[in-house]
Amino acid sequence: MSIGDNVRKYRAARSLSLSEFADRVGMSVADCRLIEDGRRVINSTEIKSICQVLGVSIDALFAMSSDDFAETEGSMLMPVDELQSLLGKMKD
Repeated sequence: MSIGDNVRKYRAARSLSLSEFADRVGMSVADCRLIEDGRRVINSTEIKSICQVLGVSIDALFAMSSDDFAETEGSMLMPVDELQSLLGKMKD
């Protein structure tokens, strides 16, 4: 799942219309639609607001399913726990 897919999933789980969500996040409906469609990058302030409105952690918002991760083979993407483990080893 992409970030946009996760936003859509959590918004729907909270029974928020796109308009209600946009109001609570402080963004336009058009921008929220672009985020959900994966066609707009979100900045750190917007991420924080989206997480607060949806009641989810940043990790949950950025979570990828194993199927999505398989599609990124060869990229620099990796699960957060693996990245934290790698960074821990680098400190030692």
